Order: sequence, then C-alpha cells, then structure tokens
Amino acid sequence: MSEDTVGGASLPEPKTCLENYRNCGAACCRFYCFTTKEMSDDLRHYFSLHANTVVDGKTVLVMNKCNMLDDATGKCKVYGTRKMPVLCRDGYTKIKQGVFFPDKCIYKPKAGEGQLAQQ
Repeated sequence: MSEDTVGGASLPEPKTCLENYRNCGAACCRFYCFTTKEMSDDLRHYFSLHANTVVDGKTVLVMNKCNMLDDATGKCKVYGTRKMPVLCRDGYTKIKQGVFFPDKCIYKPKAGEGQLAQQ
C-alpha cells in the first residue's frame, strides 16, 4: 500500500505514470540514460561535444528535458495519445536492463526481478 494518506485513509498505489508523476518528479522526462556495448575514444569525444551529457564507462546520461513535458503542470502533453513515443509507453514497463529508475518510479524492478520483464 502507498504511504500517502488523506484524512488517515491510505491512498491506492499509482498504476500509471500520469498518476505517479508528482512522486517521481517525472525524472525520465527530464533526462535519459543508456548504455553502449563499447565506448571508443571517438564516441567519448562525440558525447563530450554535446551540452548536458555525461559519460561514465559505457553509460551515457543526457540531461535534457523532453519538449512535451509541460513546465507549469509537470505533466506530459502527449500522454495517452498516438503522439506518445513507444519508448515512453513501453520502455519502462518492458525494458529493465540498462535503464535508470528513479526511487519512486512505479516501474522500478523489485528485488530479484529479472533483467528483462516478461513480454
């Protein structure tokens, strides 16, 4: 159960990003992180030329807010529409390897969960 309460009553666990964005801060919409099989000097140099990009080993972190994240509300402007990218819709639910999950992300793997979720 959620630790959040209203008038002493527990609130239900959020089931979607839209229900949870205030808890996690929409972190996945503010940056993205991926891993590469190999990090050559050329790739490291390429990433060093881009603002707000950090390379740590084979992991690349790009701190760049999505253009569809509404600054006033913190909500995605295309959530649940056909314009919502497949990666946003399915990425965190299906891909568990090489993905950063904020502490309060509802899709964060549980202890002992496999690297890849069942398709």
